[in-house]
Amino acid sequence: MTVNSFAFGKILSLLMTCFILSSCGYELRSVTKLSNFNFDLKADETDLNLQLKDRLKEKKIFSNPSQDVPQIKVTILNHSTERFVGSIGRAARTTQVRLDYKLSYQLKINDEPPRIEIFEDSSYIDFNQADLLSFEDEIKLVTKVFINKALRNLEFKILRNLNEVK
Repeated sequence: MTVNSFAFGKILSLLMTCFILSSCGYELRSVTKLSNFNFDLKADETDLNLQLKDRLKEKKIFSNPSQDVPQIKVTILNHSTERFVGSIGRAARTTQVRLDYKLSYQLKINDEPPRIEIFEDSSYIDFNQADLLSFEDEIKLVTKVFINKALRNLEFKILRNLNEVK
């Protein structure tokens, strides 16, 4: 096989792949941000909800009064973290703590019926009784990670629902 026939084979296989993907309806999705929508968040004034709202402000997601864009309403139903003993060491002392995160919310897009969505995640944190301040700082850091993951999941659910409507 010569170099020309090898290059021709690569180009031909690329074209065939593109043809197959386009014939089955595959298309690249455009990147859409929540800031392009009329986004309305309703939540109680709890610490976790305030952190979520602050993160939305950092991402520049505000209410957009334009009527041309989809109307998205999110109502937080439950937003919580819980701590559990993850593992026990010598003398029945806690060595790890499992932090469980749960966000349940009602998602309403335009005039569609509202959907209840749930996002859950867990993380294990090493526990040292001698350094409780460090442990609390680590919990704050893990909580920020949970909130970022929940927002990515929220964006995914919104975009998935918008694509289903099309």
